[in-house]
Amino acid sequence: MSFTEIIFWIVFVGGGLGAMFNPTLGILVYILVYHLYPESQWWGANVRALELRTSFVIALTTTIGMLINWKRFSRPEKQFPIMYVMMLVFLAYCLVTYLAGVQPAGGIFSRMRIDKLARISIFVFLLIRIIRTMAQFRWLLWSWMAGTIYIGYEAWSGVGSNESGRLSSYLGGADFNQSSGLSAHLVPMTAIAGFLFFSSQSKRGKFFALLAAAFAINTIILTRTRNAVPGLIVLVVVGLIRLPRGLRIKCVVGLIIGSACAMQLTDKAWWDRMATLKNPDQDTSIVRRYDYWQAAVEMAADHPWGVGIGQFRNFVPSYVQNLDVGRSAHSTYFQCLAELGYPGLFLYLLVIATSFYHFEGARRVGRGWRALQLKHPELALEQREIHLLATANGVAVCGFLVCAAFTSRLWVEGLWVLMAMSCCLRNIAACLQVRMREVSSSPSVERDFKPGLLVSQPGYR
Repeated sequence: MSFTEIIFWIVFVGGGLGAMFNPTLGILVYILVYHLYPESQWWGANVRALELRTSFVIALTTTIGMLINWKRFSRPEKQFPIMYVMMLVFLAYCLVTYLAGVQPAGGIFSRMRIDKLARISIFVFLLIRIIRTMAQFRWLLWSWMAGTIYIGYEAWSGVGSNESGRLSSYLGGADFNQSSGLSAHLVPMTAIAGFLFFSSQSKRGKFFALLAAAFAINTIILTRTRNAVPGLIVLVVVGLIRLPRGLRIKCVVGLIIGSACAMQLTDKAWWDRMATLKNPDQDTSIVRRYDYWQAAVEMAADHPWGVGIGQFRNFVPSYVQNLDVGRSAHSTYFQCLAELGYPGLFLYLLVIATSFYHFEGARRVGRGWRALQLKHPELALEQREIHLLATANGVAVCGFLVCAAFTSRLWVEGLWVLMAMSCCLRNIAACLQVRMREVSSSPSVERDFKPGLLVSQPGYR
């Protein structure tokens, strides 16, 4: 048994048992296992021999821990924020298309997709109920960073399959072990790493945040995937717009230094591949994507309610000339349109919109922290932190969604969990706003709180 495997079993068994006493630990280990995907690792022979579903085991022990500590997690905040409600509605619609679609209960892909989305919704419920303080939320972000560092280290060490000099597959979790999915997953990690770098008080925290960002960028470059470029561009632009003024200069300086370092990691092959974006009509891969997207539009025209969950692969050969095998839509939104029709796409966009609604609500609660700085410095610090947390996570999701426009991420757990983290921030912000109302009588801070609506404080600069 290798040293790496020993460490894994210590973390896995310890986390599983600890989750029954402290469910937060189960959430953190679940995110870490999601990144490691032990079943596919070179050190995971014993996991495969035991036919152990590691994510399921951790989710089960976390559920048991939550039930044991039920009173501890009973609280006035919403257990079903609007984003989660819309997610359940989306799940119900997917189930309808599965049972009564063009091909009812159509094949293994359909069953896998509906089963996966149901499991994701259960974990999201656990996440919303358990993660309720800023300290817990910070640990949650660090669990994402731990997974990012591990994946980045493996990529740097040469793990994974290389095709024509680029990292193409067999690295990352089950949801993102292909190059396009891996790069789309790592783009939002750069935003979270940036937040942790600027907000960490210790040198150790800054070091690990910087390490995670460096490994993420290096791995993205190794994949040579083009969908990461627009994602990173939008992430940077939105981030600079949304950041408080005091951090913008620091962020710009960091971006200049980081970009200069990243350029040293690129090679001629990377620049040649990116150059195809200037003349997309001359690249066969990009042209094929246009064909798949056109096919998705035609499917929706023929079947307004969708061809059925997981059925794009089966239908696309009938819509694209000289295509004999099933292909992915290479776009989350076109895939949703084809498989779930116009109602499904509308519901999915509503899930996204409500996620940003919660991010923005939490962000607004953090405004006006300077008004509390003299009388209540600790509360002002929390208020500022939640403002930055909501900003960074909203920017991260924004970057992910842009990447998802060029690769199929509809059934990817990471994207759903990142969006659901907005519900955690919404509840944390609700508690903070109640405390603000209790400790201060200042008109610039005191506001009535209405469930689902977090109002801003004027005068923020």
